[in-house]
Amino acid sequence: MARHLSNTWTAFAAAAAVVAFSAGCSATPAPGTPGSPATGPTGSPYDVLLGDKVGLIDYAEQRLRNACMTAAGYPQNQQAALGSKPGSLFGDLAITAATFGSATEDDARRLGFGADDPGEPARIISFDPNYDTALDRCERAAYDKVGAAAQKTLTSYNDLLNQLMAYRGQVTDQLPKDNPAKTLTCMDGKGFHIPDRDAFLAHPGPDLYGVQGGVLDPAPETTWEPRHVPGTVQVGPAIPARKYHPSSQESALAVAWYQCGNETGRVPQEITIARALQQQYVDKYQTQIEELNPKIEALARSAATLAGN
Repeated sequence: MARHLSNTWTAFAAAAAVVAFSAGCSATPAPGTPGSPATGPTGSPYDVLLGDKVGLIDYAEQRLRNACMTAAGYPQNQQAALGSKPGSLFGDLAITAATFGSATEDDARRLGFGADDPGEPARIISFDPNYDTALDRCERAAYDKVGAAAQKTLTSYNDLLNQLMAYRGQVTDQLPKDNPAKTLTCMDGKGFHIPDRDAFLAHPGPDLYGVQGGVLDPAPETTWEPRHVPGTVQVGPAIPARKYHPSSQESALAVAWYQCGNETGRVPQEITIARALQQQYVDKYQTQIEELNPKIEALARSAATLAGN
């Protein structure tokens, strides 16, 4: 059976709040990938989460694991690892102007409802049970070097973050009940008329306007498939960063949607509601946060020494 390798914290990329017009299956990144770029203090209630510390722990663990794998005769992880510095995680949990759509009208015009793809590092797929055994051993050894119960602590932090992410599904339900009708009127005034108004009033979203979506830059690297050869460990090509190109209809709709989001008050209302919900979740899980954060800080100090930072 093939074993696909992934970054420990891939699950914490936050879902987009608006409906994207294009989507595809992305390959799993190889171990060694640092986290998403740091956003710095945002004033968000979720700033209490230690994304920079977790990123450092993850980075140190992967470096130790990859060196162990090389010593075991499997250099693929170390060769595929990208980035020379640890990254901060959870940046998408901050509430910003871009959380619920385009940050600016220019962004709406350039991207429509899509997004540029940052690319992916080389993918590693194993058909070698000896590699799999070595990987399990090296992962355990790496966590043990970082600190006592490191893996258990990170798993608990993972579980906590999954609980905190639930706020995203509650924002729309707390908007004023007349907002969908106001949005319809605003969009009508800008020349965009929806085929099924009742469906929009029940579940408002730009996808219901039925315009043509855009495309990402082509990348032949995305078509790579491993050869199912027992006893092999295969490294697929890295996928380069790609720009998203909206259709002209999508771009125009996104600009109108952005304008109406501000003219009806929806966007500032969403931001206010989201911040309040985050604070409620911080209060609800305060005990877990106060228990886990000191453990994460201690592990991060150890990780900094091990990673040479």
